Amino acid sequence: EDFPECRVLTIPALQFAVDWDMPWTITAKGWQDVHRRLSEKVKRYVEVVEGAGLRLAFEILPFSVFGGISRFLAISKEIGSPALGLNFDTGHGWACRELLPSLPFELEGRIFGLHLGDNLSTENVKMAPGKGTIPWKPLLKSLVNEAGIPQKNITVFEEDGRVFVRRAIKKGYKYDLVLLDAFDHEYIPEHLLTREFLEDVKKTILPGGVLAANTWATSRLYAHESVTYQSVFGEFFNLKYISRVILTKQDGLPSMEVIKKNSDALDDKLKRFGVEASWLLPLFSTRRDWRTGD
Repeated sequence: EDFPECRVLTIPALQFAVDWDMPWTITAKGWQDVHRRLSEKVKRYVEVVEGAGLRLAFEILPFSVFGGISRFLAISKEIGSPALGLNFDTGHGWACRELLPSLPFELEGRIFGLHLGDNLSTENVKMAPGKGTIPWKPLLKSLVNEAGIPQKNITVFEEDGRVFVRRAIKKGYKYDLVLLDAFDHEYIPEHLLTREFLEDVKKTILPGGVLAANTWATSRLYAHESVTYQSVFGEFFNLKYISRVILTKQDGLPSMEVIKKNSDALDDKLKRFGVEASWLLPLFSTRRDWRTGD
């Protein structure tokens, strides 16, 4: 209850797909038309989202049609809606060569969400804060002072996941819930997909505790990944939508009757985040859809 209800819809602004041999790409009129059409489309999005009582946040990736913060701010000014903002990803911004410490002042209240990640600005990879070249000290002060980002009672560890888990085992730390959601520029780092790592993770989960791992629904490592999780944790729920989430429990999976009962108790609280039993519960499957060998 410390966290307010989320009323922001986030849309990633992906890489701009364009045929650079088209004649319009070398004319001012062509690029003016791109800006006009983008502004019109964003305006329609804002009208729909605002009509639903929500706010709209774009997450700008490198080489997106926005090009950077300057075009986003220009379009925001044209539309003039307070419901249009940004999910500010520091890593994406640094890879776009933005001057990050100045952005909280330039955005003037349009930061609706925040992803803290680092890189070397040469490519769009995810690194822990402090492991790249982002100037964190002025950036964080700007976010707190200008953007009003709250400071919660949260402890952040900046280190390799395998190292953290081994230290947790040594210190006797155990958790009710462990979330695995680690990606580099290609996929999950291979040392975080090994049986040895997952066995270490299992040692940090309390009796009755839950493991949730965010992976891809399709990848060349899908079968290997599935077999490895099964060898360590046994049967697991394999929730597949756009990506997939592996869910397992330290002392065995609950029945669907128990899950349905828990879902009914949490339904009203989860609906405000767009999570509804009607589409979520059918995703709970233990069916093996991977090959285990010839």
